[in-house]
Amino acid sequence: MGDDAVRTLAFSRGAPLAAPVDGHRVSGYRADPDFPSTHSRKITAGVEYGLGNETKLTVEYASVRGFHLPRVRNIRGSLPALYQLEQTARSACQGVSVSVQRRLIRELAFLVAYTYGRTRDGASEFDEHPLDPFDFRKDWALSRQHQAQRLAASALFELPVEDWEAGPDWLRESLEDVIVSPILTVGSGRPVNALSTTDTLRTGAFPISARPAGLRRNPFLGPKVTNFDLRIMKAFG
Repeated sequence: MGDDAVRTLAFSRGAPLAAPVDGHRVSGYRADPDFPSTHSRKITAGVEYGLGNETKLTVEYASVRGFHLPRVRNIRGSLPALYQLEQTARSACQGVSVSVQRRLIRELAFLVAYTYGRTRDGASEFDEHPLDPFDFRKDWALSRQHQAQRLAASALFELPVEDWEAGPDWLRESLEDVIVSPILTVGSGRPVNALSTTDTLRTGAFPISARPAGLRRNPFLGPKVTNFDLRIMKAFG
């Protein structure tokens, strides 16, 4: 392979990079002639319980399965590669969510939701290659979109300046009709894949899909994710 690389580099200096090297077959790309439509199946079950006239508690279970999801595969299994875009991946997600919601009453509304679940698939992006082009089962693992736990809390309220007894009048007047809308989201880490630095299995996969021996797909988890957004709106007469 070293001599071939030297010849290819020397050839490319005096010819267009897209031109093939004599005596070598080139890689190709195509779409699968059998290209079914992507679809999903969703099953949900839940209950709601009223906590007074303004607030409700909701518990819901959901199971979602995706079929005919896209991936790219070298259907030759060796070099030179013949890359095929096909709809052969699938996904499965199960989770339970618990939420408490209060509708806008007396200038206050809020929503607190907690979700626990698991998402698995065989390919998380359309350009993701399988480890083994002829055995998709080796890639069934946690999805890149998997997040085991997620807590989201949001609210909308108006500052209660009319109840303030201390403070100058100008401060109370400037804070009148101010609406605050905070949103806090905290989630567990998402999966991180472990890949070799080269195409060690010689499958021609690009981006690389080869993993160190014994490791499943997406075996590690990244750090916890925390996000806070704050909107403050002031109304002027």
